[in-house]
Amino acid sequence: MVELEKAWAVERKGGKLSLAALLRCRVRYLTDGAVIGGKAWMEDRLRGNAATFGRRKTPPRPMRGGVWGGLCSLRDLKKDVIG
Repeated sequence: MVELEKAWAVERKGGKLSLAALLRCRVRYLTDGAVIGGKAWMEDRLRGNAATFGRRKTPPRPMRGGVWGGLCSLRDLKKDVIG
């Protein structure tokens, strides 16, 4: 719980958490992001699985709330990324 409170404090100040700190928290991208990966990989998978995902009007979006090393998500989580 202490780790999560520290993460919220960093997020409230507009800071970015390290990947290690993000993974110690319950990050919604891991449950609600639908698809997570590098942008090129995701675009390739979406094209190859159009029957499943439909024709997407929006591209994969960079993940928020921390330093993700270029990872993107199919869904753009705008609030409560951490918690």
